[in-house]
Amino acid sequence: MTPLPPDILSIITARVQNDWPSDPAMQRHLIDRQASAYAQLVRACEAMEKNEYSAQIIDFACTSWPDDYEMALHTLKRQLASSKAFFEYTRQAVPADVLQQLKEKTFEEWPGDYEMKLHVLETELDAWLKTNRVQLDAR
Repeated sequence: MTPLPPDILSIITARVQNDWPSDPAMQRHLIDRQASAYAQLVRACEAMEKNEYSAQIIDFACTSWPDDYEMALHTLKRQLASSKAFFEYTRQAVPADVLQQLKEKTFEEWPGDYEMKLHVLETELDAWLKTNRVQLDAR
């Protein structure tokens, strides 16, 4: 594994020592895990196409977890999966124009957080379907 930059090692070490002050074995274990996650995070970020979309996802993951590289990596992966699901999302029972309007509304409400965008979109679509079924049933 590539050695960690000294500032990153300092961040990891300080956090781990603070969380586990009297357990050197746990400190070593967590430092190793965080170092591995940092390396994976760097590789994942380098592999992404450089554009506004990727910059937003990377920024969201890294600012959400500034000193926890395992969680930043996890968040990056979740955001990528959620963004793909959001953009590809379809629902047969919902007219295309309604789906598009709800996607646009949700997109604006949750800047940078694709997991929430996807969750809110699904919630909004469920509500739209229930509302429209009630209206259709009342006719």
